[in-house]
Amino acid sequence: MEEAFYTINQYMVTADTAVYVILTIHWNLCIGTIASYPDAHPTVKSILQELQEFKSVGEFMLSEVGHGLDARNIETTATMNSDGSFDLHTPVSRAAKIMPPTTLLAGMPRLAVVFAQLTADGVNRGVRPFIVRINQDDGTMSPGVISRLLPSRPGPKPVDHAVTTFHHVYLEPWVLLEDASSSDNPRKEFSRHTQRVTTGTLSSSMGNIPVLRLIAFIAG
Repeated sequence: MEEAFYTINQYMVTADTAVYVILTIHWNLCIGTIASYPDAHPTVKSILQELQEFKSVGEFMLSEVGHGLDARNIETTATMNSDGSFDLHTPVSRAAKIMPPTTLLAGMPRLAVVFAQLTADGVNRGVRPFIVRINQDDGTMSPGVISRLLPSRPGPKPVDHAVTTFHHVYLEPWVLLEDASSSDNPRKEFSRHTQRVTTGTLSSSMGNIPVLRLIAFIAG
């Protein structure tokens, strides 16, 4: 990891846990995932610029109500249409995406890396990442996207964690971060698509060190 990335994870959690959650999702999971596909459509570069300038909040949507550690088995679907566009859909309630904040409470647009089972030419091509606009500049949810706010957890500053569903959301062809071809090694391919989760797990654990130092200072 770069030193700047390490530094941002070092002390922020001791000051504001809500900001820490939002920025680690934004920088590590969302931007980090998108940036790992340098051969993606040229439009993706403008999306990265938008995120880097914080004109939109970035989210990362992998886990579902019914699929956490077994995320390779997620049930959200992305079906390729004849023109190369996609139909993103939540087929059953257990396929709803859970936890990432997707409500309108932030007062600014949000976009996400959304993982779904890709079907092309009637064949399942495995779990793939897509760029999806969750809500718009005018303060409205994107067509077909529904966000339900979860109850706030007691103690820390609240983050608008939510359950999110997609109802036949139209996606342009370029939002798929990789081509739609089949993989010879789906397990390895899934690990590559989700590699920023491993980075985030490691960097988040670093936050325990300054927290323990702060506790020792207060108690001492």
